[in-house]
Amino acid sequence: MSVKALRGTEGKAIKKWEADGWELVSQDKGTLRTELHFRKVGKKLPLIPILAGLAALFVVCAVALGAVALTQDDEPDQDKASEVADNNTPSDEPTQAEVTESAEPTDPPSSTEPAKPTEPALPAILTAKNNKDLKALLATKDDCSAKITRFAKKYEGNTIAFNGNVGAIQNHESYDTRWDILISVGDYSETTAIGPNFRFTNVNFGELNVTGKNAPDEIGLATELHVTAILGEYDEEKCLYHLEPVETRGR
Repeated sequence: MSVKALRGTEGKAIKKWEADGWELVSQDKGTLRTELHFRKVGKKLPLIPILAGLAALFVVCAVALGAVALTQDDEPDQDKASEVADNNTPSDEPTQAEVTESAEPTDPPSSTEPAKPTEPALPAILTAKNNKDLKALLATKDDCSAKITRFAKKYEGNTIAFNGNVGAIQNHESYDTRWDILISVGDYSETTAIGPNFRFTNVNFGELNVTGKNAPDEIGLATELHVTAILGEYDEEKCLYHLEPVETRGR
């Protein structure tokens, strides 16, 4: 313990604290005060009470360890009892016989919806004999009919064959050997025409693939032909149905 006393009063302070059992150890003298350092020696405890305390502590630890050991010995029996109880408890899981029974195939549910009929495949080449839509198209008397528009959307890209004739022919732009050829249906007539205004656009004689024993040496107005061609786009504004030639025969 440290105590500060004014210079000249150190003796009085030392006497006071020594009367209380403190022993002066050292003192640091300053200009105005002196710092006194004291200590008090603790009383020694008798040996017998200490030994008695240690013995009591040992007994407590021994009892605690024994209780833990007894608890651990009881746990296996509890586990066995739980195991026996689990084995005797009915299980919600299906038995092997139930699994086998449930795995047997059952009759598929009957469907009340009728099977949708499948559309027959189109012939490789459509003609008036094997396709009723083409037959009606070739017989139309209105070359701007909505019937032509519906047919064009349905059959674009298919190949058709029909008897026709050159209803008109002109040079394509400024070319001398390339033409725009209007193909009418049936035989040539100056007064009547049926079917759409089929047209070969920007073709030369070789691209028409003219064949057959009656193949003409040249194509001109009124030349009668048997045309095989691929259906292209239909121009509703000009009422022109574009064809791509496959084969052209004279007749």
